[in-house]
Amino acid sequence: LIGEDVAIDIEINENVTGAVNVYFGDEVIPVTLDNGKARVAIPDLANGTYSAVVKFAGDDKFLADETTVTF
Repeated sequence: LIGEDVAIDIEINENVTGAVNVYFGDEVIPVTLDNGKARVAIPDLANGTYSAVVKFAGDDKFLADETTVTF
């Protein structure tokens, strides 16, 4: 859908305390988790295929992790 927002839903263990960021192109979007969940909007995309990387920095209980989403 040209010009529409894309939502990335994030769900991780609710006990994490490390930082979560979404990397989209040159943009770094900090994520605020609420009980391990968050939704990040990427606005006004032109037609095409895109990828974003969701990275968890890790904390004293959980290892760092990342995943790539394509939309």
